[in-house]
Formats: sequence, C-alpha cells, structure tokens
Amino acid sequence: MIHSFGRQADTLAARLGTVAFDAVFTDIAALRQAFPAAIQCRQRGERTYHFVLWNEPRAAMVWKLATDIAMRDLSSENRRTAFTALADTSIDSNPQNDFMWPEALVREFVALGSAQLFHSHFEALRYHEITGGFWREYELLVVPHELPNVIWAPTRQTRVVVWAPELNATETAFLALSLEELQTETWIVCSEGELPSVRAKYLPADDDSVADLLRNASCIVDASLADPGAAIAFAQRGFPVVASSTTGVEEFISRATFFTAWEPASVCRAVQDAAGRPSSIRKFSAALPPPLQAGIQPTAEATLVSVVCPTYNRPDEVRLQLISLSKQSYPNLQIVLVNDGGPSLRELCDEFPFLRIKLVELESNVGGMNALKAGWRAADGEYVTAIADDDRLFPDHVERLAQALERCGGDVAHGNTVYSYAVLEADGAVYECGYRIPPNVPNDPTWVLINVAITSMSMMARTRFFKQIGLFDDAPEAARSSAEYYMETDLAQVMRSSVYADLLHVDHFTNEYRPRLDGAGISSRLLNGEFARDCLAFVYRTVPLRDRPLIQAEREKMLDVFLHRSPDEIFGIPTFQFTPEEAALRPRREI
Repeated sequence: MIHSFGRQADTLAARLGTVAFDAVFTDIAALRQAFPAAIQCRQRGERTYHFVLWNEPRAAMVWKLATDIAMRDLSSENRRTAFTALADTSIDSNPQNDFMWPEALVREFVALGSAQLFHSHFEALRYHEITGGFWREYELLVVPHELPNVIWAPTRQTRVVVWAPELNATETAFLALSLEELQTETWIVCSEGELPSVRAKYLPADDDSVADLLRNASCIVDASLADPGAAIAFAQRGFPVVASSTTGVEEFISRATFFTAWEPASVCRAVQDAAGRPSSIRKFSAALPPPLQAGIQPTAEATLVSVVCPTYNRPDEVRLQLISLSKQSYPNLQIVLVNDGGPSLRELCDEFPFLRIKLVELESNVGGMNALKAGWRAADGEYVTAIADDDRLFPDHVERLAQALERCGGDVAHGNTVYSYAVLEADGAVYECGYRIPPNVPNDPTWVLINVAITSMSMMARTRFFKQIGLFDDAPEAARSSAEYYMETDLAQVMRSSVYADLLHVDHFTNEYRPRLDGAGISSRLLNGEFARDCLAFVYRTVPLRDRPLIQAEREKMLDVFLHRSPDEIFGIPTFQFTPEEAALRPRREI
C-alpha cells in the first residue's frame, strides 16, 4: 500500500497502481502532511519505504524564475537578457530561500522508514550531498511511463516536442524560452494552458492528435527534472531523447542527450545534437522494490524474550500497554507485569488470555526502581527489555533487537527512539503536539560515561548480563524517590551497561518515548535545574570511575550544564510541531 502526499506523489502512486510493498511518498511541499503519517506507520509496525519526490533545488528555482519572466510584459530583447542571466543564478541569491530544503524534517522523515527509494543512483548521490551524508539503505523505483500508442516515424520535417503531460503551460516556461532561438517547429504537450508571446505551440496531453504529433518528431524533450520514466519509455520506442541531467537517465539510456536544467543555452545545444539520432535503451527492466520482510519468521524455537513493565495504581495505562504489546511481531514473548503495591491486576490480566503474562504483585509500594528489579528477577527469558506503562514499543522492537543479539552473540543492543510530545488541552484530553527523531548514530563509549543519549527502553540485554553487572542489588531507602528511580533506570542502566559491554546499534526506530510538556509525569520534574543536577549526580555515584580524571572533569562540567539547561535542551525541540491550523490533525492520546 502506498500513502501519497502532494501532486507528484499522487501521480506516481496512481501510475504504479497496486504494488506488493508498503511506502510513504511525499513531495517536499507536502512533507508536513506526510510526517505524521510516517509516525503512525511506525506505531503500527509497518515496514515502509520512504520516497521524497524532489527536484534539484537550483533547477526548481530557475524554472520558477523563468515562469515569472515569461509572464511579465517585456520586450523580446529585455526578456532574452533576463532569461539568459538565469544561468548565473544560485540558490544563495534567492532572498526568500523558497527552494531550500527543510533538511532536518527530510532527514527525520527518511529515518522513520525501513528503507528509501530513488529514481536513480544519481539521485541518491545528490540526496547524499544535499543532506550532509545521511541516507537509509535504498532501492530504485524506475517505471517507464505509459505513452500514446505510437512508434517513431521520422520525416524530413524538423519538429521538437516537449513532453510535459503532468505540468501546466506556465511550468514549462524554461523550456519554451530556451527553444525560442531555434528555427525548428516547437510543440509543448502539457496538461493545460499556453504561454503568451512565445513561439512554441501548445497541445493538451489528452488531445487525440498527440500521437500523430509525436510520431514525426525529430526529437523529444522530456520536461521531468527527476523521474526518468518518460525518457525511458520514448527511448524504448526508438525516439531521439533529450532529458535533464538531473534525472540520471544516462543510467538507462545510451545515446541520449542531456541539458543542464538551469542553463538555457544547453537546451538548444542538446536539441541540435539529438535531432534525428535515435536513442537506445540499455539492458533494462522496470525496477520495483521488493517487499520489506520481517527478519524473524514465527517458529517454536525462537528464544524467549521477557518484557518487564512496572506499574503503580494505573490500570488504564496497563490495559493500553498490554494491547500495545500484543502487537509485537516476535513469536516467543513473556510479559512480566510488576504491580508495585497497588490494587490487584489479576482480573485485568485475565482480559488477555492470549498473552503470556507473568504477574508479580508486590505487597507494598517499594518504588519504581525496585519494582523494576523485581521484574528482572522474575524474568524467564534469555533476553530482557523494560518499558514504562505509558511509553510504547513499536511492534517490531523485540524482533529487531533479538535478531541482532542472536546474529552476533552480543550482550546488549539498542534501537532508536521517537520522541512524541503531548499536552493536556482545555477539553480535558491529551493531544500529541509534536515529534522529534534524534540522530540515529551509534553510542560513543566515552561520551556515554558523561551523558546518555540512549533511552533505557530502547535497549535489550541478555538476562545473565544484568545479573553479572549487579543491577539486581536492592536500592537503599534513599534511592526510592521518583527522581532517582527515573535517572537510575533510564541513565544509570545505560551508563553501567556501556562500562561492561559494547552497545550494539540497531539502526531503526523501534520505540516511543512520550513525555508530557504540561508538567505531568516524572520527566517534567527535570525542568527544575537543581532537581535535574541532583538526579545526574545520583547516576554518577552509581557508576563511579577510577583513574579517569579527564572524564571526571567533564562530569563536573555536565552537572553545571544540567543546572542551567533550558526546557528545550532537556527534552529537545520538536522538529515537527503541529501549527494552530493543523490542530484538527493532532492524534488524541489515550490515557
């Protein structure tokens, strides 16, 4: 299934029809609509390709400026002068930066996917350059476009046809003006309209005479800036083809001619080179990406994994958590539910007979940290992971981490964490207000001893490993406060693990941390600088260092940083935030 957002994305999805893979397609301009959909796909555990449909920024800018020139009332000489100057225009000279990418949002959208799609390897390399070196593993999506039923039959008449069936006339201004100096008959096949005061003639793409027009063309100029599909389709039928160098079409067509999409003179040169010279297709078949398969197929032999969930007096949250855990794709899962001295949860567990739940009911409230340790003691799995009752593991979390540990024999693995922010609104409901996708980079073994960017719920470890490093010792009475519990389980667990083992990085977003920005929850107390500093000091005491004076000095600096951090530095600034106009699109969070 394809979720598409924006004109180009909708057109591509319609062209593909029913496919065997799942994907989210989006135009750059529609990225804000696509981003929440990508989050929801992750929450459902879908393995999706993400495809950002984009045009080379400089080319997009020049083509827009060409339209402005074509629509102005200028003499032919002044128009020619203004148009020729476009070749010297750069992105930096555009004061509004209308064509600059929202790079952070693009990177985070792509990171949410399981893999990425491109039209060509050239497009992948350009994306790599623009985004500063970040990309997912990728596949190509290359499909020849459907053309009128026509075979090239050249005549002595010279005729250039610009093929732009998905563009309106104003969007073809760059090519129309570029071809003004040629004496050749020029036609532009577009979706609708025509430009005033240009020599080219226009024909709607749905006109019955399009096939006859194409048949006798001396060359076809493909107006696409990214998708080589139309150029490939014409080359398969023997037409001479001119295409933008930004399409990467040279990977699929030999003897094609290319123009530089921001240099008007290059279009004329390419047409003169290509006229009457048929293109030939390289060895090619339509490239459709394979379905993204699960890594572990259900078998009775799958290693048992225990998920520990401590809770206190929040049965509604527990019910929602059990519903969420029931969607895990891993076939051999034990849920260790630790009731930290609250009312019995036996009847609630009976609502889920299809889950393997081990209920641990403590006689009194011992605090979250000790409740968690009680769950670790009770865990029967070879691997163990933990989750708070109000955070979430995506359906493929256990599968991906267990697969990594099984494959390499490591002791600890971690995935990436989506930060989903929420607030309580006036209607009494809690709504998600934004998202942040932190950089998905491997852990730095030294820096993690100073500050931790990995959430504990993103981790999975061998149960024996936790026993070996001593996390099962009972916490002293002074360590039972909610603050110290939070830092002990979230920071100290990661920090201590990194002292004894390499933390294997599974580069997928597998879990969701859900802080409240309205003062609710333990995390919100970290907005108090003294509280945050005391919490970090507690972590440092639980993970002491010997003979590491430089790291100890950095720890002292970090304590001061925690004291003076702003709220944005504590929780991070959401890369995506719902605007007031998008309020109706905000997901309501069940609590």
